[in-house]
Amino acid sequence: MGLGVNQPLGRHSLSLNLQVSRFKDKLKLAHDLDSDTISLSSTWALPRKMGAAFGVSRSQSKDKVDGTTRSSLSVSPSLSMRLSKKWAGQYWGTLTNTKNSSKAFPSDTQSVQLNTEFTRAIAAAMNATLGAGYNSVKDKFAPGNAVREILVTSRFSYSF
Repeated sequence: MGLGVNQPLGRHSLSLNLQVSRFKDKLKLAHDLDSDTISLSSTWALPRKMGAAFGVSRSQSKDKVDGTTRSSLSVSPSLSMRLSKKWAGQYWGTLTNTKNSSKAFPSDTQSVQLNTEFTRAIAAAMNATLGAGYNSVKDKFAPGNAVREILVTSRFSYSF
């Protein structure tokens, strides 16, 4: 079952979503699961042709057979802005914390993604984009699985 509410606030908006699931496997091939997710998101029109968005999501599931629980919390902000007539910038990120109480595969991870892109309008229908990003994953149960990486992206788009 799901429920969603969206409320415009002038040039801004606010959304709230709730999803509840009670899965029961009648064939007994998988475990029965209870899952709940709630999320809140907003968009904001800011001065000087800027826009922002913010979202937060919390989910939890429980395995009805072995009692294992899995929970996650994610926070995602973003900002976009016009830098000049031909240039635009966008900045966004995500922070996610996830925990799993499984005896076989326990985890307690934190994931961070930070990104930025700059787009130049070459012509009315052509854009070139250059971006950079950073990803990090840490696991308290398995420190050897840590990941840190820097990304560089480029894109050329033509609209017709």
